[in-house]
Amino acid sequence: MKCPLSFRHCTGMLLVVIMLMTMSGRAVASRYAKVSKAWIEHNVTLAGHRGMMVHFNLTVGGMKRRQVNVEGEVTLDSDVAGKDPEVVSRYHSTFIPTNDVETHRDYTLFVNYNLTDWPTGDHHYHLNLLVSDASSGEDLNEPGSTILDFNVRHSADGSCLSYDEAVEDIKRKLGYPSSATSSSATAAPPTPSRKVPAASVSPSLSSALSPSSSQEMTADQKRFLAQVKDRTIKLLDAGDGNYIVIATSDYADAKNKVTSIFWVPRDFTPYPSTCKGMKETEEKGYTTIYDGIDVTKLVNHTLDGREVSTVYVREGYLLANGKVWDYNDKALKGQQGYFRMEEHRISSQAAAWLQLLIEGKLTTMSFQGSPCIEMETTDRLTLKAPRYIRYISEKEWWNGGSVEEY
Repeated sequence: MKCPLSFRHCTGMLLVVIMLMTMSGRAVASRYAKVSKAWIEHNVTLAGHRGMMVHFNLTVGGMKRRQVNVEGEVTLDSDVAGKDPEVVSRYHSTFIPTNDVETHRDYTLFVNYNLTDWPTGDHHYHLNLLVSDASSGEDLNEPGSTILDFNVRHSADGSCLSYDEAVEDIKRKLGYPSSATSSSATAAPPTPSRKVPAASVSPSLSSALSPSSSQEMTADQKRFLAQVKDRTIKLLDAGDGNYIVIATSDYADAKNKVTSIFWVPRDFTPYPSTCKGMKETEEKGYTTIYDGIDVTKLVNHTLDGREVSTVYVREGYLLANGKVWDYNDKALKGQQGYFRMEEHRISSQAAAWLQLLIEGKLTTMSFQGSPCIEMETTDRLTLKAPRYIRYISEKEWWNGGSVEEY
């Protein structure tokens, strides 16, 4: 059947149809939602109820005069709950934008401690956000995208206490940067201090530092992580530009068996032994590095029932002058070897993972044999200074000697 119109008119109509379809596709695609910043105000009382106020900046496009649904979903950390995260609670609100692109710079959701089915004990949670078109059900952001994680303790008597409330005094004494000077997009703004209700508090999962995600990894960090990639079980953001690697090894029974925990500092300059190891790994064409800066202890510092966490880190194969001991160097034979010990603050998220690992509460990983990291609680408010601790000889060990305490 021939077109009753000229070829020019037929092709013109076809182009119009294609353009309309394209424009329609673009109109749908132009509907979106973005969360540009998020933080939590902890232990808030609203209308007589205790909970936490979740704040975030929300930008919605293409939804003028259309109802927008905002749903917040609190889930228990999947590494505790198993493969399917347990939904603890859901929260819902709506609004109708009056502009084509509209930004709410302090959109809030209140998470009520009393109306949420928190499991008993100290647990790590995620807050997932779903923004959608109420009329069509179309998702405007990635469904189930996590915007925040946090830690809450639920006591047997039903009371809840957040462990992420800012503890400015103890943070200042431990050398933390002030919240007011943090430039991270996800860092919490300074909030008025609140008196924490009296409670029986166990070692906590402490206040976060400036997240490393706001800083580009250094070349040496990328280099070390590439060399330990085949051994990595999980990479933790330790804050202040530092990272922690939970690692396995070839002799472990399974790939989720932890044999080492490494400190990945922003600056590798003070760690000559590890730098030497990275260089040799490259020069000899090895697929992985086996030694690094070990994390040996998680320390929870307490003050008035609130905590901040640090870790002890250790590098070995050093001489008293700080240079690297080399067993191939005959001139060094018989010289005393040393560990360099340091203490560093870490983020609440990193502390949470380490504590759950130490306590055996993770379903995705466990230690191969004895734990390679210890944990303690202290009321000490100052960081220990770096120091060198000498190796003990085999003879000293057989005579009952032990490595000097840090």
